[in-house]
Amino acid sequence: MNYRWADAARPPKGVAAEAIAVDCESRGDWSPDGLYEASKAESHPAHEDIWSEGDQVWAQRARVERCREIIRHINVEIEHGGKSYEVRAAEFVRVNGDGRWVSMEDIQNDNDLLRAYAAEVGRFLQQAVAKNAKLQALMDE
Repeated sequence: MNYRWADAARPPKGVAAEAIAVDCESRGDWSPDGLYEASKAESHPAHEDIWSEGDQVWAQRARVERCREIIRHINVEIEHGGKSYEVRAAEFVRVNGDGRWVSMEDIQNDNDLLRAYAAEVGRFLQQAVAKNAKLQALMDE
C-alpha cells in the first residue's frame, strides 16, 4: 500500500505517513491509544511530535479538545416554517478563511454566517461523497 497524509493534515514534522502506517500495521493496532503507547519509545517516528512538549501544553490541548467535544454535543430545537428541528447549538464556521465557533441563533440571523455554514456543510458532504465513492469502488472489485 502507498500511504500519504490527507489534504489539510498537520502531520508530525518530517515524518512520512508511511512510517506511522507501517508501525500501526506491525503492531496490528491502528487505534489512537495504541499509537500513543507506541510513541513513548524514543525510536518511534511520532515520538518527537507527541513527547517534545511539556505536560502542561498537552494538558491544555486536551482540555480544549474536551471543551470542543462538550460544545459539539449540545443541541437546540429551532423552528422554521412551522416545523421543529433539533440541531447543534453551535457550529464551527469559516468566514473568509477565519474559523470560529458560532451559535445557531447567530447563524440563523446573519446571512453571511448562514452562507458560510452552508459552505461548511457542503465541504463535509463532498468529503462524505468522495469517501463513499472510494468505498463503493473497493466493494465492486
